[in-house]
Amino acid sequence: MKNILITNLKDKYAYKYDSIQNKFICVCKNEVVHDLVNERINNIREIFEELSTTSKINDSTKRLIREFLDKMTHEDKYTEDTEGTTYKNFRTYKEHRVKILIYNNLDKISKDLAIILDKPFDNQIDNI
Repeated sequence: MKNILITNLKDKYAYKYDSIQNKFICVCKNEVVHDLVNERINNIREIFEELSTTSKINDSTKRLIREFLDKMTHEDKYTEDTEGTTYKNFRTYKEHRVKILIYNNLDKISKDLAIILDKPFDNQIDNI
């Protein structure tokens, strides 16, 4: 959606576009990412429910989606394979990865927003 900006991984703030105020506002990074993940999980569930009654996805894909959704609700600790970092649970790990993804794509998001807003975005980033 390109409505969230993370400019620093070390602090607790992010910026979310507020369509009422027509600008980015400062928000709690963990809360906005948690809400984003909730929304996407709900989207996955809705699409999965629609497609699972048809033959548009095979049994293997259905199983993988069910496993993913189950992992997102379990409270078991999760250890990431490559770094060996342990997280509170799989969902916490995924939220961490989403933060990094948003941060690493800040330049791309900024450029796309400049096109959408039809003005240079570098000035807006400097003002955040």
